[in-house]
Amino acid sequence: MKTNTLIPFAPGFEEMEGIILADVLRRGGVNVTIASLSEGVVLASRKTSHLADTILEQIFSLTFDLIVLPGGLEGTLNLQNSKLLRDMVQAQNERGGLIGAICAAPNALRNWGIIANDDPFTAFPTSISLANGGKYTLERIVQNKNIITSIGPGSAFEFALFLLEILEGGEIRKKVEEGLYLPS
Repeated sequence: MKTNTLIPFAPGFEEMEGIILADVLRRGGVNVTIASLSEGVVLASRKTSHLADTILEQIFSLTFDLIVLPGGLEGTLNLQNSKLLRDMVQAQNERGGLIGAICAAPNALRNWGIIANDDPFTAFPTSISLANGGKYTLERIVQNKNIITSIGPGSAFEFALFLLEILEGGEIRKKVEEGLYLPS
């Protein structure tokens, strides 16, 4: 049975992060749903236009194996302001389901109380003043129980492959990684 992942796109999301996550996970056989906060084209941080598979309100009752938030400052703020997404992510956390966030997006998790106290996390270094809570580290990827964070656009392939291995196993990760011809 395929694993299911939700990647929400909000205006201002970081293209590299959102697209690389969706691409790598789909190459590994993961059923990825890209959902926007509202109808229409989503204008990303570098002013590229993207059309999501669906809108969030049409899938809010579904459960996912992973919900992963792409960063980008404006995108993170827009995701963070979505009550519907917050409710979905909090329900995911209560179930112990996997939650990922990259770049500025871990700050949404901090503002929602999902990363709190001394929970270790990483994020884009200049974004950590956006929220309180958690213990910041400069590591490229940090996993704390069901929460996985990554530092920024340059770690997008590593992050996507890390998530793919958790969802589909090491053999699938290796196969996908070999096909990407990333530097060693």
